Amino acid sequence: MTDPLFLIKVPSSLVYVSEYIVRLIFEDFWGLQINIELHEQDEYHIIHSESEQKIVLPALFITKERLVWMKKRERNKWGLKHVEYHGNPKFPVLFGGDYSLDGEYNIDFFGTIFFLLNRYHEKTEKIARDQHDRNKANQTFLLRNDLINKPLSDIYLNEFEKLIERTFGFLPGTKSVYRVLPSHDVDRPFEYVYYTRKKLIKRISGDLIKRKSFRSVKRRVGIYTKVRKGSFESDPYNTFEWIMSESEKKGYVSTFHFIPEQTNQKYDQEYDLKNAEIKELISNISNRGHQIGLHPSYESSSIPGQISKEFESLKKVTSELGIEQNIWKNRNHFLRWNTDCLSELENAGIDVDQTLGFSGSPGFRCGTSRSFYPFNYKTNKRSKVISEPLLVMEVSLFDEIYLGLEDNLPEAWNIVEAIKSECKKFGGNFTVLWHNNNFQTDEMKEFYTECIK
Repeated sequence: MTDPLFLIKVPSSLVYVSEYIVRLIFEDFWGLQINIELHEQDEYHIIHSESEQKIVLPALFITKERLVWMKKRERNKWGLKHVEYHGNPKFPVLFGGDYSLDGEYNIDFFGTIFFLLNRYHEKTEKIARDQHDRNKANQTFLLRNDLINKPLSDIYLNEFEKLIERTFGFLPGTKSVYRVLPSHDVDRPFEYVYYTRKKLIKRISGDLIKRKSFRSVKRRVGIYTKVRKGSFESDPYNTFEWIMSESEKKGYVSTFHFIPEQTNQKYDQEYDLKNAEIKELISNISNRGHQIGLHPSYESSSIPGQISKEFESLKKVTSELGIEQNIWKNRNHFLRWNTDCLSELENAGIDVDQTLGFSGSPGFRCGTSRSFYPFNYKTNKRSKVISEPLLVMEVSLFDEIYLGLEDNLPEAWNIVEAIKSECKKFGGNFTVLWHNNNFQTDEMKEFYTECIK
């Protein structure tokens, strides 16, 4: 076994926080050997084993939070200020750091990266909730301070790497590679397959009364008739072949998240995994080399054991179809998330979660485009589940209750392009969610193909 390259001394208070973030950065992100020791100082000491050179960093986050750990509070600035730092005139610094005597800015890299990756601000601030019991994006620390469009954790990690290089003469870190990760939540696989006569009449009434369009009535009845006779390819929501072809042209693997059960009649699916057409769809996706993922039902995050139950239902169907996957990904329905979710996903045996993005805004909710092991606040340990934060969802861009940019595609594209640019800069994942039922126009299809280029 290789001797440790670094000895890192960490504060003895909130040691589970220090050990988690030190190991995440040095071992997971940089692939370095380390030993960790506790000491009574409110500092991190990074000591090179051979040269005995040392970096001392303040433990500002731990010092501030150890007596109020996870306590709820009102909106907080978290000591945010913008300073000149190694050529960056407006470098954002948290927790009230200051210049040291040698002119090096006293930044708590460990605490700040922990704070951002694990959304400590969301866990502790009193934030208004929306109709789906989610934190309102525009009331969170990142959006209040216009920090959502930059991967701050990645920026901090990059500056930390430079500090290591300036001090020890080598640049740490395994080079991350930019990846596009297309994903698709299958909320409504078909528009007409599960239509009842009552629903058809309601839609026709809308065509006549609201839209005053006899052409829409004729089109709707024509498609309904074809689909009911078994021509599922005629259904406008059945865009799966097109989605997979677009991914395959670029060498990508798409993940399709399916809802196994119904816990809320209003918001859950109208299909059953046991339906012949759903089984055929799942088989086709797998046969073409794409992934099947879990999309737990609306109430699953608040029902202990429900995610495990639904995952077993999904695996039962895929097993019957002869499908084997080494990696199972998850995204919670409506992006609903609470403190119990990580433990529930761990208990279920999920490998990767793609939930953590804002429904109300594209951007870097976790401050990163990297895959990482998050901190589980229930167990105070590193989670076994890898997080692949969600960066862009078409609903956030185009839905009227969010950004409402359907009639302003250039502005929507500027947002997407800026996020992609940051992912490329830091070698992160551009994780995009586009529902199969939202490819109803050529403009949307063209936008999506540009999005995943």
